[in-house]
Amino acid sequence: MSFYLHGETSGSFIISAFLSAIHGEPWDLDTSSHNPSNETVKFGEFLLRVFLTDSGIDLIPSTPVVGFIYDEDYPFALAGISEPALAPISVTVELRRLSDGNKIYKANTELYHLPVPETSQSIARLDTLYGGLYVKRDGSEWEAVFPYSFYLDGAWLASNPDHLKQFSDLGYNILHIVPGGQAIGYDLHQLDLWFDEAEKLGLWIMFDMRWTYQNNDYVRIQVERYRRRKNMLLWYTADEPDGHENPPSAPSKAYAFIKSLDPYHPISLCLNCENYYFEAYSSGADIVLADVYPIGTNLEYSNKYHTPCNETYGDCGCDNCRPNINNPLLNIPARLDAWSYFLTLLPPSPRTNEPYKTFWAVPQAFPAQEFWLRAPTADEVIAMTLLAIHHGARGIVGWQFPTTPEIQAVTTLFAHKVMETGAVKRFGGLGKFVLGERSFAVEVKLPADAPVGWHPHPGLYQNPVEANAWPVGSEFLLIVVNSGDTDIGRVSLQPQFFEVGPKVRRVKDMPWGDGEPWVVDPKANELVRSGMKAKESFVLVVEFA
Repeated sequence: MSFYLHGETSGSFIISAFLSAIHGEPWDLDTSSHNPSNETVKFGEFLLRVFLTDSGIDLIPSTPVVGFIYDEDYPFALAGISEPALAPISVTVELRRLSDGNKIYKANTELYHLPVPETSQSIARLDTLYGGLYVKRDGSEWEAVFPYSFYLDGAWLASNPDHLKQFSDLGYNILHIVPGGQAIGYDLHQLDLWFDEAEKLGLWIMFDMRWTYQNNDYVRIQVERYRRRKNMLLWYTADEPDGHENPPSAPSKAYAFIKSLDPYHPISLCLNCENYYFEAYSSGADIVLADVYPIGTNLEYSNKYHTPCNETYGDCGCDNCRPNINNPLLNIPARLDAWSYFLTLLPPSPRTNEPYKTFWAVPQAFPAQEFWLRAPTADEVIAMTLLAIHHGARGIVGWQFPTTPEIQAVTTLFAHKVMETGAVKRFGGLGKFVLGERSFAVEVKLPADAPVGWHPHPGLYQNPVEANAWPVGSEFLLIVVNSGDTDIGRVSLQPQFFEVGPKVRRVKDMPWGDGEPWVVDPKANELVRSGMKAKESFVLVVEFA
């Protein structure tokens, strides 16, 4: 977790130790002659130890490790930690190689052990393994929240006193009001009233400071006024600072100042570009949102500026999006995958010893305007949403509400049936599976004549049907998306999250998807359907043995 509270008894470190061509200390053993499939022979045995840097007190005593480790969860007791404080505690991770004179590799990180706030405010923290957001208030237990909502037009909200309840009734769980362009951008008295009502309605606050985040006086006024609210979830500072060419250091300066005022809520921002000062801008947030809008725009020639678009010139409304007319939706996972790759290239940060970020997505959900000649269809909005979740997004906040009637209808249905934001709970909601588990690959088999889509790496092509599985207990959540513009014949799916694959028993529930059900082929241990329509998506809950 991103921090722990005084009174909690245990925590865990997520530790990886493996060969890297980019970071770390030199590896001085010749491994070329060893069997590459046997890490015990190839890399030897180690002792892992984690301790407080200043006192030397062990948090994880020397523990045998064979070969390398990848994102392993190591629990520790918080009893040995000093009294809570806002300042971080320095921690040393030590890996001692036993095979050749006790060679030691070290890394340092920071641990936050915060005092419990004196008021009954909300507290929100991030799971730095799976990316989930967890909140608590009034002494309650930690609760997982999967944000599913829209950026909300404040003028629409102010036009009718019933609009906020109407918005909540549609199933969205986040209140993110877009501020006007003046000074702070809000009527703070009106905002207080809306936030009071939002708390009664069960809406979490995502507070937008896009016009003021570079002014510490304005930031202080807003943070001090709202940080103690029971429904405060997170702060939002910069909106497309790369596209607007804000100073690259501005988000990180705002981040440090806000954390000094409120260490109990994460900070977010949205980047417009694929890679324009990504390192600098992303360093100013715990959560980075991606607004990739590939629908209805000419990705080679600007509909707005009437100029060509390529990697170095032009603006077509979707930065570095590839002009593949058969599968423009693949630009959404390509952006998230690129950012995940960028993080592996960046140097470790003092706070986490790795440039970890949680990603959220901003699906295109607006009518025709500027670059975009049409609104996305209902199927496209859901496909963009599920593709983003496939590729690591752990929050969905569409741009913008009010939206088209078609998009409003489908996102409302999705909120109630898949996210389960309403009173009806059938399978626990998508967040139950996605926020607390690692996803596993699903082998997708298509007819030989199925079309192939664009892939971000030159010379490669991508299957138009994607599927991922998240197992919990004896069930797994299965998301299947045909991102292409072409209907596809027989589709079979085989989960791969056990060495020999789980034995699929039955489809217990289909929270999303229409028509013909998926059936189990017990001989092949596969889920099968006679085909999928273009842009069609499914969410299944499957029992396995």
